[in-house]
Amino acid sequence: DIDQLRIKKANFVKSVFDVNNPKFDIIDIYSDEFKNLDKFDFCLCMGFVHRIPDPYSAIKAIGDKTDTILFEWKALKQGHHSDSIAKFSEKDIDNIDYYGTEYWILTYNALEAILKRNKFKFFYRVDDPRQRRAILVASKKNDELFDKQDQIIHRGRIITFLSHTKKYLITIIKILQGKINS
Repeated sequence: DIDQLRIKKANFVKSVFDVNNPKFDIIDIYSDEFKNLDKFDFCLCMGFVHRIPDPYSAIKAIGDKTDTILFEWKALKQGHHSDSIAKFSEKDIDNIDYYGTEYWILTYNALEAILKRNKFKFFYRVDDPRQRRAILVASKKNDELFDKQDQIIHRGRIITFLSHTKKYLITIIKILQGKINS
């Protein structure tokens, strides 16, 4: 990561779980230092894609270092989100959290198109259509994960049902009684 606060959070989580294996550093993915690192087994890009001015170059730099990446990002899901679309964020530069500034909001297909140009061939989506966040696992190598159907989840479906059931049932009864024009 490039943000010291995020590294501090990651090290805190590592200490809570008493895990020693991962190492977290501040490093510029465009630097010679990064280019000279060994390949990673796996790269985790959480809240990353929508916070970089040039997603193509960043993904290329990371893709040169690993065969598998998991992305979690703020995705574009309005309109023709099955197209390869990138929308430039209208939000201002975040002066309090500079690294929290949004740049490009990508559809799944836009991110996959960038990855395909960088030799990634296999994709697995985890999506909740009602949430802005999206998850994509991309790899250059096949794995049994990629034989599975993409995962569509609906967080909060039960909570929504429970909170709206009474109102829903009353509305249905009124429609059946002719008190509400359906």
